[in-house]
Amino acid sequence: MMTKWMAKGYLWLLLVLLYSPILIIMIFSFTEAKVLGNWTGFSTKLYSSLFTGGVQRSLVSALWNTFAIAIVLRLSVFSTCDHGPAR
Repeated sequence: MMTKWMAKGYLWLLLVLLYSPILIIMIFSFTEAKVLGNWTGFSTKLYSSLFTGGVQRSLVSALWNTFAIAIVLRLSVFSTCDHGPAR
């Protein structure tokens, strides 16, 4: 009984330790400051600048590069595999 309770507690502790940095970054991403940890007020300015201006072109370029690499790798793996019956 005690070991089951300790196992659940340990699991919850690990989950909190794993997900708390993600939650902190999510909270601080809605600040006006450019430095994480310096809360200057609620704002969505960083998210609006992400999809407008020069950054958008670099994000779209990175997305196309990712798709191109995935397609090239898929074709290279597909061409080297033997798809015939097992011998």
